[in-house]
Amino acid sequence: MTRSRRANEKERIVRERGYANKRLNFEDVAEYEYRPSKCRKTYRMVIVRKNISRMKGELTLVDEIRYFFHITTRRDLGPAEVVRLANARCDQENVVAQLKSGVNALRVPLYDLVSNWAYMVMASLAWNLKSWFAMMMHLKADRKRYIAMEFKRFIREMILLPCQVIRRARRTTLRIIGWQPTTDRLFSVWRAIERTGFT
Repeated sequence: MTRSRRANEKERIVRERGYANKRLNFEDVAEYEYRPSKCRKTYRMVIVRKNISRMKGELTLVDEIRYFFHITTRRDLGPAEVVRLANARCDQENVVAQLKSGVNALRVPLYDLVSNWAYMVMASLAWNLKSWFAMMMHLKADRKRYIAMEFKRFIREMILLPCQVIRRARRTTLRIIGWQPTTDRLFSVWRAIERTGFT
C-alpha cells in the first residue's frame, strides 16, 4: 500500500502569514547554434526561460521572467536532458564550496608548497571521511542527507559530543553524557564498522 503525499505545511504557513514567496509557474526550453566571434567552433546554446510569480500571502505581486543559458558541445542529448545534466552538476558546485569554506581545503596558510599540499590533502581527507561515514548508514535517505550535509553541521552533530573520559589501568572509556537525535545514527554506523572488522 502506497502512502499518500503529505500536505506542504511550509507552503500553507507562508501563505497564511503573508510572507514573500516565489513560485515557478512553468518553464520553456529552446536551443540554437552559437559561435563566438573569435572562435572557429560552433557550440550548442540551450536556454531555459522560467516564469516565476512573486507572491505575498495569496496575492501575486508580479511575474518575473528569468533566463538561464547552458553552452555545450554534446549533441547526443535533447535540450531538456542538457538542463537536467547541468542541474545535477550543481551538487559538485556545493562540494567545491564546502571544500573552500567548510574544511578550508583551498586555503594556503603555511610557508611552502609542500606544507600547503599536505594541509589540502588532510582537509580533503576530512571531507572524504564524512562521505564514508554517510555511506555506512543503513537508510538511503540518511545517506543522501549526510553526504550533502555541510561540514560544519556534521562536526556539530556527529563529532562534538559531550563525553566523560574515564581512565583506568589498561582502558580509556568515553561515556556519552548528552543525547541528541543524531546519536542513534552514530551508533548505527559504529555497529556497521564493527561488522566489517575495521575496529
